[in-house]
Amino acid sequence: MASLEEENVLFDGENLSCQKQFYDHGGFLRKGCYYEQNYENDSWQCHTKFISKKVTKSAIIRRIRQNECLYNKEMIIGKLNKKLDPNFVLSIYQFEDEEDQWRYFALELFSCTLYHYCKGQYHGPVLDKSQASFQILSAVNYIHSKGFVHGDLNPINIVIMSQHLPVRIKISDFGLSKFSYTKCESSDEKLSIDFPEICKRKYWSMSSLKVKDKYKNECNTGDEDRSNPELISSPLNEIYPKDKDDVFAVGCIIFYFLALFHPFGDEDDPGSILVNMKQKKMVNLKRLSKEHTELYIDSINKMILQPKTSTRWLNTAIEIFEGTLKLKIGKIQTLGMGSFGTVLKGEYEGNCVAVKRISLENLNEEMFERETKEHTRMDHENVLKLFDVCLSEDKRNLDMVLELCSGSLQNYGENQYKGPKLPPDAVVLNQIANGLHYLHSRNLVHRNFAPENILFSNDTPVQIKLSDCGFFRNGRFQGTCLLGRCMDWMAPEILEFILDCAVNKNLHETIQSNVFSAGCVFFYFLSHGRHPFGDRLIAPGNILNFNPVELIRQKRDLHDALLYNLIEKMLKGKEERIALPNVIKQLKEKLTASRQFKGEE
Repeated sequence: MASLEEENVLFDGENLSCQKQFYDHGGFLRKGCYYEQNYENDSWQCHTKFISKKVTKSAIIRRIRQNECLYNKEMIIGKLNKKLDPNFVLSIYQFEDEEDQWRYFALELFSCTLYHYCKGQYHGPVLDKSQASFQILSAVNYIHSKGFVHGDLNPINIVIMSQHLPVRIKISDFGLSKFSYTKCESSDEKLSIDFPEICKRKYWSMSSLKVKDKYKNECNTGDEDRSNPELISSPLNEIYPKDKDDVFAVGCIIFYFLALFHPFGDEDDPGSILVNMKQKKMVNLKRLSKEHTELYIDSINKMILQPKTSTRWLNTAIEIFEGTLKLKIGKIQTLGMGSFGTVLKGEYEGNCVAVKRISLENLNEEMFERETKEHTRMDHENVLKLFDVCLSEDKRNLDMVLELCSGSLQNYGENQYKGPKLPPDAVVLNQIANGLHYLHSRNLVHRNFAPENILFSNDTPVQIKLSDCGFFRNGRFQGTCLLGRCMDWMAPEILEFILDCAVNKNLHETIQSNVFSAGCVFFYFLSHGRHPFGDRLIAPGNILNFNPVELIRQKRDLHDALLYNLIEKMLKGKEERIALPNVIKQLKEKLTASRQFKGEE
């Protein structure tokens, strides 16, 4: 007899699993997961072979009939490998075919579609409409800058990510299905999904009205070659959408979002929308409220009605909406001070943020540009998000716009933390290790791994965020990188380098150095503010002599032998030190044993 879990599974393949339970209100997305290969060290030592281990991660599953998919397998693989910015485009993690019928896609989790938001079915944080409009416009502009055309923009393909603040808007369904071009245009063929009528492409594309009959005839003759990538991607083929189709669609979408009506008619009478689109009658223009400035209305109007210059009006609209979203720092509220600048509280794109203000006088421009460029590419729940970098109003400082957090591990160790309740100990340590492992997977080393740079998120459940990373490549180390670093948390090989740098300039810092610092941080958290090698006066000397006096003292009154034994392995010499993948493995075993792993996932 099949278990309840097996009965709830619609498809379970090698790359992903799809449940029968629907994810959203629309009835065509389902809950599920995908499998990712994670490589772990099979020994305690760092110079050994790695083994592959399958890791399960939650996802939204979209299934499409294979004959309705726009791309063949080879083209999908190429599409998955494209380095598209996850700030703009919903990520596709995996796909898999079920015999000769369905193709399943594992998509990034999101909270709601724009269509369901407009229907009052959104229950997340308050959505700033200027911010959301700017993000939608910027996402379309981004995919055009990469040489792509979406071709099926509509409210159900714009998704809202409100799991963590600030809320982000992304474009989804980026060319997965061809039903937009064929099935939705034909009344005599039934879609394989329950799709809202108003979200069909014909209501959001002016060109679809012109080529509908021609395309239907070509589909009926069967002359079309879907395996030809040139046919699919060529902007010269009149059957396929061009960038102006996207601009027309996004103009209508912004209107629909702001006014809650389609610009060309009532969605209860979709036929009238098509008639008014042909006649270019925006019958609902008066429904835009007075709060929408004339500039908003003018730019939206021209994106919709002036297709020949639509791209220019897209850029104009972005500038107009961006003008309302400049970084705002009102009454000065200082959150903290650091070696490189002051951290203030501000507002950006309608959300509260932290602003790290750095004086231009103290700035190494080349290093700063390299590090911020690397940071903006980061996309991990345990790494602090950098949203923007801009010049301050007085032109004397650079402002780094960062995710706002409730406090730091240093605050916690000094009994000054007043934020939300922290997760269980093993969960906190696991998140710290996962953030660090993410940096290492990008061949990066954290420059200053210390309690003041381990932050706690504002939302609940609390997530751990690594900050002030000051990245540099694994194995590359320069004396200038020491500025602003605290010696208490450095690995012994780095302290030896500092003492002997005049003679030995080739000693490199590696990911193993971060593991040592992480061991010190782990102990600091578990002991509520103690350093494993003693106070600041004696810690550097004890690190060089491998004498963790506080760790030895603490082990006499063990609260958790497994965690303290793990820390001991992290604080060994470079050659004997445990590798980070094995740290994560032991932490997950600890979570599983204590039944905390399910909550952590």
